[in-house]
Amino acid sequence: MAVAAGVDALGVRRGVERLSKAALPLTALLFLVLLGRALTLPGAGRGLQQLFVPRPEQLSWSTALKATGQAFFSLALGGMFMVAYGARMRKDTPLPRTAAFTVGADVAAALLAAMIVIPAATALGVALDSGPPLLFQVMPNVFERLPWSDLWGAAFFFAVFLVALLSLIAAYEALAQAAEDALRWPRHRAMTIVALGQAAMSAPPILFGDGYIAASDLIWGTTMQPLGAAVAVVAAFWCMDRGAAMRELRTGSTVPVPRLLEWHLRWVTPAAILAILVFGWIERLGA
Repeated sequence: MAVAAGVDALGVRRGVERLSKAALPLTALLFLVLLGRALTLPGAGRGLQQLFVPRPEQLSWSTALKATGQAFFSLALGGMFMVAYGARMRKDTPLPRTAAFTVGADVAAALLAAMIVIPAATALGVALDSGPPLLFQVMPNVFERLPWSDLWGAAFFFAVFLVALLSLIAAYEALAQAAEDALRWPRHRAMTIVALGQAAMSAPPILFGDGYIAASDLIWGTTMQPLGAAVAVVAAFWCMDRGAAMRELRTGSTVPVPRLLEWHLRWVTPAAILAILVFGWIERLGA
């Protein structure tokens, strides 16, 4: 928390951008090395089949909603991170091209990680439905098959720490920026208050365990993040002047925005977010 607050206190360009430029290439390099090793494990081909061979019979509305929710949270749309960082962009930044690059890079990173973990898990006999612990079950076994395994393992999990740190930094940035704008606090004060508040809110999960964590995730993750995103979309395309919203979408680009996109953002996007919210509640309460 202290590291995240310190980086954020330096600002987006001096702190967040510098850390991102160091952490993300390091992670990508390590992933490419691990990809080469994972794909040469005996039985890795079965994992690639599991990942890429279409199985239409397994498609369902539940699967589609889960995939939509995953894309929603993977792109950090729920926590207003995109709003916070977007407000810091230069006015001449081509917004449509930047958005397309962000989505493409996110998909590429997800595919790269899947092409490492799933073939390796299949080759090593680890259940694919293990969830988040899969990373810590599979990757140490891959490292054992590399020279200097301890070095690779330490470097990989340090890179994972840096990427996770960037997510925490984004959360701090959104909150601190709101405090700066609404309360006129200086950046260092806003960041200190945010970090102390998060430290205080970290105590109950430690004291009360899984039950508190599940309830907290239901409120803040499953509910508040989609709700916040829905409010942002409705404010931009129902409350703001429609012409102003479309001009913002064309920032840095000479290509006109299709009218179909405006209709999509006014009707389809809020409906999709509402579906994610309702499905999240049904899945959690039915579990």
